[in-house]
Amino acid sequence: VFGMIQQGLASSVPSIAAAKPRYAAERPGDIRRSFADIGKARSQLEFEPVYDSAAGLRAALEWYVAEARAPRAPEVAPR
Repeated sequence: VFGMIQQGLASSVPSIAAAKPRYAAERPGDIRRSFADIGKARSQLEFEPVYDSAAGLRAALEWYVAEARAPRAPEVAPR
């Protein structure tokens, strides 16, 4: 996933090309193994994903970059 994010942001954030992931000790609540399966959603809800993981991540990164670049109105201090 790190490589996919790095590649997806490389044109917008050139410095990310040199970034390296930082690994740390496990934290409480970390998921060690996942057996995620959408089989039940497919069979009971007739769900079919529109995006695969890579396409979904690309779309999300494009949105985040666009939001980060969008002009913002100045914040008005409360009275």
